[in-house]
Amino acid sequence: MFRVADVFSKKKRSQVMAAIRSKGNKATELKLASILRAYGIKAWRARLRLPA
Repeated sequence: MFRVADVFSKKKRSQVMAAIRSKGNKATELKLASILRAYGIKAWRARLRLPA
């Protein structure tokens, strides 16, 4: 496998990556939230630990 040299400096790469925004998957997240809510699991997006 070949490695390609970086074309950006570390600072420039940071700027480029900071500008990239995810398009997201809102429908999937809302469906998951509704399923979790149905099982009584709330505030899962607040970084609470989920029961395993």
